[in-house]
Amino acid sequence: MALDNFRRITIDVDTANDYIPPVMLSGGDSNGRTLLVKLTDNGKAVTSAAGITAKLAYADGCGNSGYKTMTSVSGYETAAWECAAPGSVLKTDSAHLCVQFWQGSDVVCTRVFHASVDRNLVSLESGTTSGDAVKELYDTIANLNQVINRANASANKADSSAASADANADAANKAASAATAAAKQANAAAAATKPYYMQAAEPARDKRVDGMLWMQTNEGTHKITSFKRWDTGLPGTALWPGATTFPSDSTYPDEKGAWTPFTI
Repeated sequence: MALDNFRRITIDVDTANDYIPPVMLSGGDSNGRTLLVKLTDNGKAVTSAAGITAKLAYADGCGNSGYKTMTSVSGYETAAWECAAPGSVLKTDSAHLCVQFWQGSDVVCTRVFHASVDRNLVSLESGTTSGDAVKELYDTIANLNQVINRANASANKADSSAASADANADAANKAASAATAAAKQANAAAAATKPYYMQAAEPARDKRVDGMLWMQTNEGTHKITSFKRWDTGLPGTALWPGATTFPSDSTYPDEKGAWTPFTI
């Protein structure tokens, strides 16, 4: 059951100056509120939505604003449009929404109304107006439950197998301990491994890690011209606000880090 009627907030607009009462939203919902706008013409049904576009504009308490073009829906006694509540609005405590009706390039009606938002118990950054982050959390929880169920099934199967494998338990434990120790050694070796580049051009910024080596080459003479180590703790060309720091055509922000040269 989709609970479409359960989560639908119906807004009736009969004249260009109609009052729209405040609505209540919840930051913990993912597409949990559908705003349905029904348009009538001073008490008369609008039998066709052709040539009319409905938009939902919003301005939330975090400074985000925008609009969503609503989808025309059928099955009502008059023209109607709907859309889900904007995802960025669900991050705030309150927001201003407004319904706009367009005919061609003319905005024939703009009605502003207030939305109160129940704060979500889980802190989320939505990132998009469609509420993808909230949906992503619920998808993650659903996937986690599936993983737990598979793990429990595997554990039950392992328990059944263990009943007939008591004689091999000690050997299996020793093998597991050896594998764990080998994995730790491999992880330690991998963490200690630093990349190096042997080339004439400076390695790209996104390839540099602390302690990496750049052997700068002279491709004409086939000689190493310098050895340089990348140190992320050095200031390099990074900028900090100060009395002598001003934006200009020759001033660019940068991350910390610089090459430390070495010679033989």
